[in-house]
Amino acid sequence: MRENKILFVTGASSEVGCALINQVADNYDVIVAHYRSSVDRLLPLEEKLGDKLVMVQADFSDAMSVRKMLDFMEQRELTPDHIVHLAALPMEN
Repeated sequence: MRENKILFVTGASSEVGCALINQVADNYDVIVAHYRSSVDRLLPLEEKLGDKLVMVQADFSDAMSVRKMLDFMEQRELTPDHIVHLAALPMEN
């Protein structure tokens, strides 16, 4: 049986993604935080959570980019117990 409880959050660099990670960080051993281009919002979380937060970049509209992300996760045995899908195009009001 696997020891680590792993959360995978797509769109983790969004305001909602960052807030979610902050809220549930104590419930997981590892949080894989996906971002497409805005890594800056995740940097304070990385500072706070250290090695618990694993950031991974991928553009979901590019199959090769997604394949690289999945290979990265597989090589590090980051098989998630839970997935939260927040990836979406930016919205303007």
